[in-house]
Amino acid sequence: MVQIEIDQLLFMAGMGRWNYELIGILLLICLIQSPFYTFIPFMFAKINYMCEVDAYYENVTFSNNQCLYSINGSQWIDCPKFRFLPSSEFKTSYVSEFSLVCTNEPLTEHLMSALMIGDVIASCIGTFLMDAFGRRKFLIFNTIQLFLVYTYYLFIPSEKYIWIAVIFDGAGSLSIYMVSSILLTECLPLHLRAVGTGAAEAFSGIGITFSAIISFLFPTWKMYQLLRCFIPIAIAIFLAIFYIDESPRWLLENSKYERLETTIIRVFNKNNTNIPKIVRDQLHLLKAGSENTNIKTENNIRFWLLFRTFKTAIYMIILAMCWTFCVIAFFGLIFGPELFNLSSHAFFVLNGLSEIPACIFAVYFLNKVGRKFTNLASFLFCGLSLLLSVSISSNVFWNVMRLIFASASKMFASSSFIVIYLWTGELMPTNMRGIGMGITCGFARTIAIGFPELIKYLQKIWTPLPVLFIAVFGIIAGICSLILPETMGELIPDNLTEYECFGTEGYKKLKTERQKLLSN
Repeated sequence: MVQIEIDQLLFMAGMGRWNYELIGILLLICLIQSPFYTFIPFMFAKINYMCEVDAYYENVTFSNNQCLYSINGSQWIDCPKFRFLPSSEFKTSYVSEFSLVCTNEPLTEHLMSALMIGDVIASCIGTFLMDAFGRRKFLIFNTIQLFLVYTYYLFIPSEKYIWIAVIFDGAGSLSIYMVSSILLTECLPLHLRAVGTGAAEAFSGIGITFSAIISFLFPTWKMYQLLRCFIPIAIAIFLAIFYIDESPRWLLENSKYERLETTIIRVFNKNNTNIPKIVRDQLHLLKAGSENTNIKTENNIRFWLLFRTFKTAIYMIILAMCWTFCVIAFFGLIFGPELFNLSSHAFFVLNGLSEIPACIFAVYFLNKVGRKFTNLASFLFCGLSLLLSVSISSNVFWNVMRLIFASASKMFASSSFIVIYLWTGELMPTNMRGIGMGITCGFARTIAIGFPELIKYLQKIWTPLPVLFIAVFGIIAGICSLILPETMGELIPDNLTEYECFGTEGYKKLKTERQKLLSN
């Protein structure tokens, strides 16, 4: 009987060059991936436009979110082009490059919804492809997709097709972040999973800061796109093709035994670790397809199987609630520099830097008290910070306090993202890990598509109501998450059978049996 436990193999291989290459490349991809970095600095830039027309026409005005000028005060005509005033933060912007409206608020809402549509596509279709064809192929496919999108942004500015490009931007960006998170979960030793997921979020935050700095130094749309998006993603494609291996766990659960043997041998060799004879023998038997092999892989990736027991259905519903709070809190806070009367550069530098304390907070408590209570603390503190940010009066001192509470809520929203990515990845079985994350994340992104309109509606009723709604929902979701099982220090499930009995004595027995032949 041949049985392989990937966690034990990775422990035996130790930490070395293979691990550091994987971590470094995936963190670089998290740094440059751009679900919103592409547009943030330019969408919220303080830009003063002046319609540049013949001096004969002096009556220039804004009407219905368009830059128009009048002839004799009656006939209104679109301005042929814009001129930036000295008080502008940028020399050219996304708006002017694509000949769109002078004001950017309606554009921001529409592109935000388009971005979320792309996220839903990534969650519903992309994660299925990830589980069906493998992590590595999926990562390479989406980096190439983003390269094409950035090529469009850089060289073919057009209002007509920009919405399609933004949808593909959202789909590709979320896809490579999710597959990076899953690869870190599947390929790192038990004690480093929280560190890997936290570092991914921290590098994502550094990417926000990096975006703001680049846009400040090079305040034109095309130069920003070239330096921030086009060149880095081209480097990421090269690294993904030549230096990223397929997840050994995915290869095992999908019966790719020949590639599994090659990958495991490469892991040991790169880490300068001798491969025990028993490991070589078992890998050889798997590759040869010996009749003695007793591993039962479950390649069935029908998503409804994740709901086939009452317990697992409850898990999926609670995870979907947690994902929904993370998405609406995170994106609701990150798209709002105008709320704090800061320049877009300063706002997004602070916004990005807030990811670092979020990472430290999350990683420390994930390894000390576990996923369950770290998630609860992140949700509660985020909700309370939001409540405090809208309950204080308006003057100079309290405006500063509002900014502090809003920054704190953003930090805890980021830490909750770290927890939910890790927790979902550890709860889902290997052969359906992408789909499980996609269903829960996709539900949240679907809600987020209409969230800008919901915010408008709630603001009409009472201005602080949207923030109160997010805060209360987060507190409820955090309390409900206590039902989920703790995954700290646990071997992650590899198939549906293990997933359904996770957290029980039966699960520990299954995992122990898979480790016996590798234990000395």
